Amino acid sequence: MAIRFKKQSLFITTPQWVIKLPLKYKKYIKVKHELQQNNTAQRHEFWQKHVTPATSCLWGLKSPRGEVIGENTASKVEDLIRKQCQLLANFPTVPATKIIQLETWGQHIALGPDQPQFLSLCQRYLADIVLPISPQHGDFRLGNFILYNGSLGIIDWENYQEQSSFLFDVFGFYHGVIGRQYGFENWLERVLPLQGIEQSAMHSHTACLLAPLNLKYEDAAVCYLLDIIKQRILKAKSAVFKRNNHSHFATPLVKRISEFLGKRERFK
Repeated sequence: MAIRFKKQSLFITTPQWVIKLPLKYKKYIKVKHELQQNNTAQRHEFWQKHVTPATSCLWGLKSPRGEVIGENTASKVEDLIRKQCQLLANFPTVPATKIIQLETWGQHIALGPDQPQFLSLCQRYLADIVLPISPQHGDFRLGNFILYNGSLGIIDWENYQEQSSFLFDVFGFYHGVIGRQYGFENWLERVLPLQGIEQSAMHSHTACLLAPLNLKYEDAAVCYLLDIIKQRILKAKSAVFKRNNHSHFATPLVKRISEFLGKRERFK
């Protein structure tokens, strides 16, 4: 048995289980929320039993212990991504504006003095884009996968959304892959370069996954960055994740999206 402290929680690891016990009431609320989201995701057909089950334990959460996925077994996650993208092709599509929800942003986050122009620019751009609507894990990185009972399991469902798009999970996963290869500095240039987008690192990983969905890479990339801002807004609104200000995080994303859209001929 091993015991460690992390982010205001006590983690107890046994040969069969990982038990998370929050040490503060606010953390208990977050753990309770994570358990509810885990159970919601487990009921959805999209994940096909890849949700690692979790149960309440005292004031905490108990989940099965599995083998950690490392760089040498990351191909198993990529196989899952390909299968989920094939499944995603059968899901209905909706206007991207329905998922990104730009109309609610101004109430919750300061995007600088050019906020109205930025939101108007994005609204016009998204008007021509449709996305497959599906559940989204919300933190789709290598550290949240384990091998459990001989199959791939996914943990940490606190950011789960039922009405979003798995495409954002795909971009989030490869964002991590590319970051580990090249570092996370200048990551925006790898996701949405202002020129030579076909040569970008993210494009090489995701273009083949987007093709069956009839979705251009640059459209998906812009939506991914807008979704990152949206996630911070949701956390700012939530009593579970409430934070004071996300402007410092949104600023570089807003700048890059504005520059990219400004260079497109139909927005000149």
